[in-house]
Amino acid sequence: MDVVDAAAHACAGAAPLLRPGLWRSGAAGDGARHGRPQPGGPGRRADGRAIDPQGRSLRDGLPAASWRALEPRLAGLGLPEAAIDRFEPWAVALLLASAEFLQRGYSPDSGVEGQLQARAAADRKPIDGLETPAQQLELFDGLPRADQLELLELTLGERDSVGPRLEALERPDLHQRLVIRRNAAWVAPVKELLRRPDDTLVVVGLMHLLGEQGLIALLRTQGLQLERFVAGAWRLEP
Repeated sequence: MDVVDAAAHACAGAAPLLRPGLWRSGAAGDGARHGRPQPGGPGRRADGRAIDPQGRSLRDGLPAASWRALEPRLAGLGLPEAAIDRFEPWAVALLLASAEFLQRGYSPDSGVEGQLQARAAADRKPIDGLETPAQQLELFDGLPRADQLELLELTLGERDSVGPRLEALERPDLHQRLVIRRNAAWVAPVKELLRRPDDTLVVVGLMHLLGEQGLIALLRTQGLQLERFVAGAWRLEP
């Protein structure tokens, strides 16, 4: 992305989950040894936020048809309905989405982030995050309950694709919360990384790099000279 005093600073988009063997960290070259990928996403963690603090019933908040669709999914995961009934809708949506990917053979450890983290740890390279796990959870926990219920219903209907999840991001308010605001918040910490003398690799979700409000475009507005890595060589952006 930029070259300062012979230190290479690169920004890459990543898929957090892949099937084993689909991607190998060695393909990233020597730059991967200096990686600072983000820690795993909120779907890989859970804390007290998952429980509705007001004790509301999830079953009562969902249409009857949606609850009936949820029951076999919970049974397949060995999760008791009584316990899940007190969960926040966003937590159940993330749980189902993560379980669906795992059942299809995808693995966080096989994804780009997981492999880069493992390689960086093996090489004793520092790993930093552009946001904390608590901040990632707040992105969903802070959603209005109506939006959380909509996210859960979309997840229930997406057994054969990720289409509905992407459809949710087409809503301007959710896109702003989950993508655009985070891009803007990451500009300052990424610029701080550029001041370091060592090589740095910043890995974010691919959607964060796209468009006029993507991280690459925002860094360009800060006066940074960008280069694209294509076919084993750096090329200056037009």
